[in-house]
Amino acid sequence: MGLAQRERRDIWYKVAKAMGYRSRSALKLLQIHQKLKILDGIVSAVDLCASPGGFSQVLAEYVKSSNHSSDASYIPVLGIDIQPIHDLEGVEFWVQDITDQNLYSDIIKHFMNDKVDLVLCDGAPDGFGTAFEDGYYQEDLVLTALQLAIFILRPDATFVVKVFRGKNSRLLTYRISHFFESIVYAKPRVCRQSSCEAFLVCRKFNLPSSLSSQNVEELREAFWRFIYSITDIPSEFNVDYIVCGEAKYDADANYPELPEDFEYSTEVKPPLMLPTNPAYKIACELKKQGKLCKTGKN
Repeated sequence: MGLAQRERRDIWYKVAKAMGYRSRSALKLLQIHQKLKILDGIVSAVDLCASPGGFSQVLAEYVKSSNHSSDASYIPVLGIDIQPIHDLEGVEFWVQDITDQNLYSDIIKHFMNDKVDLVLCDGAPDGFGTAFEDGYYQEDLVLTALQLAIFILRPDATFVVKVFRGKNSRLLTYRISHFFESIVYAKPRVCRQSSCEAFLVCRKFNLPSSLSSQNVEELREAFWRFIYSITDIPSEFNVDYIVCGEAKYDADANYPELPEDFEYSTEVKPPLMLPTNPAYKIACELKKQGKLCKTGKN
């Protein structure tokens, strides 16, 4: 869907722009927090797969450092993505791959040798067109984010990650539950109900005893052995599903005209922050030059 079509159809896109957020995903985090209070008392946070910075914007509003408030150079929110992100006050952005094996140590150094209270991951791989493929690659991304998180989360910290609910999501959830005392599915109203997207809100981080004795290098490998050793799900294992946010607007609905009670500005505004280096940039340039490969009919 093009930008103009999205503006006409997606009311939450309009709400996010009217409120000054870079993306509608900021509203997802706000709705999760309104229901589950995940940002209360947080003094340090890491936003993985952060582009274009919607989650980071919300974190900058809520996360207030107390441990290093005397150090003017200390920034309590860190956003990480493989794409460059425009600067944002109260957030430091890094262009890094979350699979980098040395990233965890750089993060801990950034937080002055402290671990963090919250790790978020709203990332998703480029769609492959089928639910099975998209779900497979999303699961790999979720586990990669978790592997990084176990190195940087302090005990009792919180981990929030986007998942695609599907055939294997129950097993994925059970595997992740071994690292946390509490885990629930949260579905913000901003998410389209027709989408399989939801967020796992995992609280009270506690490294399993079988992993706690490992050193850093051993833990990296032991993590994957531990994860894939879990193949059976107990019949009594269940995870609550919580809807977050008011049902005032329907994310799936078409709003050719805004409702009369729409409480934000109806002025059409340009995007607050265009992508710095979108994945489709090269394809767009090739298309303009007539050089984009086309699939011929047999």
